[in-house]
Amino acid sequence: MPGGAAPVTRLGCRPAVPGRADVDLSIDQPVRLTVEDVSHTYRGGREALRSVSFEVGAPVVALLGPNGAGTPDALKRGVSGDAVTLTLGDRSRTAEALVVVGGLDGADGAAVDGARVHVRVPHGGEALPALLRALDGRGIALEAAEVRRPTLDDVFLSLTGRSLRDTPAA
Repeated sequence: MPGGAAPVTRLGCRPAVPGRADVDLSIDQPVRLTVEDVSHTYRGGREALRSVSFEVGAPVVALLGPNGAGTPDALKRGVSGDAVTLTLGDRSRTAEALVVVGGLDGADGAAVDGARVHVRVPHGGEALPALLRALDGRGIALEAAEVRRPTLDDVFLSLTGRSLRDTPAA
């Protein structure tokens, strides 16, 4: 910039998947990244890219790592477990249900929302039968129980703190 310092773009780096060397790079201010004429040929002569050029505007999230580290399943495993949602028949029992849910191995983020109790556990499908037995043993009736695997939107939210739906289109 004439007469002043060039603008600084801060890059934040952190592991994208716990225990892995993957890196999440997020750009804090609106910038444009221009990449021109990129080519890559694997050993053995197999061409992967030939003269590729592109431009990307912020916000940008880049996930880098060894081959396969960025697959959707690998990224989803990095989110803290499956989401378990219980809808109680008697809203007055949510505090008691919260104690039961919080006692699950690996339980994270147990919370109440009206008649619903939410928690993340490493293997929701495996945890659910024991959870249902424990609640039944205390006489806590359920209207519904749901186990949901993490989505790519959950991955984006865990990395950036915002939902894909909240991100303005470029």
